[in-house]
Amino acid sequence: MACVLTLAMGHSAWAVGGGGFANQIVGTRALGMGNAFVAVADDPSAVFFNPAGLTNVEGTNFSIGFAPHIPSVKYENGVVNSKVASYTPVVPNLYVTTRLADSPWAFGFGAYTHFGLKVVWPFEGPFNYLTTESNLLLPHFNPTVSYKVNDRLSLGGGLVYAQADAELKSALPVDGINVFLGGLPTGAPDGEQILKGDGDGFGATASILYRPKENHSLGITWRSDLKVNIKGDIFAKGFVNESEAAFGGTSASTGIETAVTLPPSVLLGYAYRNGNLTWALDGEWLGFSSYRTTEIDLDSASPFASLVPSEIRREYKDAWSVATGVNYAWNEIWQTRLGYSYYPAISPEANWEPGVPDSPVHGFHIGGTWARKSFSADLSYSYLKFNNRRINNTVGNSVGVTVNGTYESLVQILSMNLNYRI
Repeated sequence: MACVLTLAMGHSAWAVGGGGFANQIVGTRALGMGNAFVAVADDPSAVFFNPAGLTNVEGTNFSIGFAPHIPSVKYENGVVNSKVASYTPVVPNLYVTTRLADSPWAFGFGAYTHFGLKVVWPFEGPFNYLTTESNLLLPHFNPTVSYKVNDRLSLGGGLVYAQADAELKSALPVDGINVFLGGLPTGAPDGEQILKGDGDGFGATASILYRPKENHSLGITWRSDLKVNIKGDIFAKGFVNESEAAFGGTSASTGIETAVTLPPSVLLGYAYRNGNLTWALDGEWLGFSSYRTTEIDLDSASPFASLVPSEIRREYKDAWSVATGVNYAWNEIWQTRLGYSYYPAISPEANWEPGVPDSPVHGFHIGGTWARKSFSADLSYSYLKFNNRRINNTVGNSVGVTVNGTYESLVQILSMNLNYRI
């Protein structure tokens, strides 16, 4: 039990920085095409996908959207079974864009959640000493500007301000801690540790939209990495006997500082238009190697200081995702679309843990638009099927639990955006 407190207090503290927290649910029309949208970029969500496309979005536009998620994650290891709690997180977005009349300039603002995570396992579950809840909210605020060089070429870019609000929970093996501190096992009930923190950071984006021929367009969007400095507290409760004496009471807390570096990305896209039909193909490189390690600083006077690791290695890897989609405009009122997307796994097996249930995922998408004068409504449905992932590693061994087994995951998303043009 020499590493009990190290693992219990620190091992999964900021695991939400892993690959499984990418969440590109930022616009309903794009989602219906599998997010193959960087060379299309013809609605307000171009603020995110390709700001250069705003030069082709007429008038002043307002768009507000929300996307409820229905996740399912199941774990099996022989006779041991578990699953995440039932919940329906909602991911919102908001865009305002305007193109100046008789001017090559256009401007936009977007508020969306490009990254985020919520995973809730049972408190009495098989790996409760590693994680019971991972909750990360990362809203982005993105002002942009674009310039139309000529009929073929537009340029765009902007700043990105991100906020972070994280809450991570796990059970605390109080009886094991007491034994580690020299006591005898008494069957003391588990306590709980809660980590809360928030912070912010800045990044940038730049893009190009180029039309070499009338029916063809190419798009490139670059996003910088974005370091979010986080400050917060570790709070632990349920101490008795030896742990109560060591921590000065039945509960204790201390300050914590760390940082999460959101990955840089390059998004490449091609779109072909033929009458009412649009077909698009995208590829995105995500530089998740920016998050190989997490450094953790605690208040030096805290009794936690000698027990919580100063560094956690993640070893996430860079990866390419692909997407393709079609859109067909039946008339001025109705449009329909289909899409497919594939996102690879980011987390290596040796570092994998259930707080971030990362796995390759195939996305199947369908959507449509109803438009009437200045108003339109977009609706889409996505079925994200994760490959079953078999894990065999040593994560959790030091606290007497194992994450080894098979994980089966899927997420269903219903997304809607309401749009108004002046």
